[in-house]
Amino acid sequence: MNYSELKGRSIVDVNSAKGIGHLEDLVLQLDTREIIGLRIKEGGLFSHTNAISISALQSVGKDALTVQLPVEATSTGKADSSKDTVLEKGPGLNSLINKQVVSQGGKLLGQISDITLDPSNLTITGYEVKEGGLLGKKHSLPESPELTFGPEIVVIPDALAGQFNKAEKNT
Repeated sequence: MNYSELKGRSIVDVNSAKGIGHLEDLVLQLDTREIIGLRIKEGGLFSHTNAISISALQSVGKDALTVQLPVEATSTGKADSSKDTVLEKGPGLNSLINKQVVSQGGKLLGQISDITLDPSNLTITGYEVKEGGLLGKKHSLPESPELTFGPEIVVIPDALAGQFNKAEKNT
């Protein structure tokens, strides 16, 4: 499943049987690239964003994500069961989109255009890298601890970059 398919999906609390908002972003522990939380956009015109721990996630469905909020959060109607600064202000998957991908050898390979997730637990399994402009080719880059994420650039090993070249030759 791609992150772009998941973003904006409704979030339903199973304890209160109420919709609590829409997925705004997935909170990321950048050094391990582990999803640690969900950012939820609540409300309409005067909307605000709250964050909850990934441990509250019950299921990723076709139309909605279901979560189980603590009873105190359910009774107040607030999704922000945690005021954890990392969940509220930490990096999210949105911050990875459009990062440039460069090989260790210095070749610009493209930009991250989407992120592939395992729908059973929202683990990052890979990245979609698009080269060029509007009609550029798309390549799959598997998640690997060998990837180095900086503020604007992702550096990948030359061995992984070589897979991009093989895909070009096979087309």
